Amino acid sequence: MALSTAINMMQVDETKGFSLVPPTSTNNYLLSPTAIDVTIADITDVNGVKPNYMNFSANGDFYVKWNGTGAAVPAANILTGASPELNPGLRVISGITSFSVVAPTATNLTVNFYS
Repeated sequence: MALSTAINMMQVDETKGFSLVPPTSTNNYLLSPTAIDVTIADITDVNGVKPNYMNFSANGDFYVKWNGTGAAVPAANILTGASPELNPGLRVISGITSFSVVAPTATNLTVNFYS
């Protein structure tokens, strides 16, 4: 019999390796060159539980500014360490109070949350 154990949001199966379990909630954002600001405290899953992790997926490039508002697509070198992040994936929410997302062109962004 194969070993299968759920560890938070990860599923461990000795025959298949690691995989994500289904998200507890999913939000969709229609991005454009105008930023969308999201407050983490406003996000709960369908059972009212605060999520611990989030995973981003999009059909185009997008930028995320953490713990702030007004993300912008970079138009020049940013050498101060304050550049928005391009196409992040899985993130732990601990320490993140908000994020701002923006895309250079129309982009459909899905953010899966895991409680």
